[in-house]
Amino acid sequence: LSLFISKRYLFRFHFSPKKISYKKISKYIWILLVQIVLSALRSLHTIVTFQTHVQIVKIHTQLQDDFSIFILANSITLTPGTITLLREGQNLFVLCLYKLPSSSKEAGAVIKDHFETILLEE
Repeated sequence: LSLFISKRYLFRFHFSPKKISYKKISKYIWILLVQIVLSALRSLHTIVTFQTHVQIVKIHTQLQDDFSIFILANSITLTPGTITLLREGQNLFVLCLYKLPSSSKEAGAVIKDHFETILLEE
């Protein structure tokens, strides 16, 4: 529902979401909920132990279309401890509360792989 409202009132460019099966949507929502809970626990631990390590990470995605990148960016922002700040083409800049691997590729894997894998499925 929020996607269709956003499309109608917020976006100035045209995009058309692909036909997505209910099975894929259900799987994605399940993974999103699991990641929200895991990230909440990780963020809570980070805050309680005073081990915050705020950083901005550049993440490259294999997704090609605007709609899929939009979904990925919003999913990252929904998980506690991460906020998508900027998109430049296939790159997302993400503010992260906790320590990540120093390699941008490894950091991206921690943040986006659960979501991107499902979005890349046909």
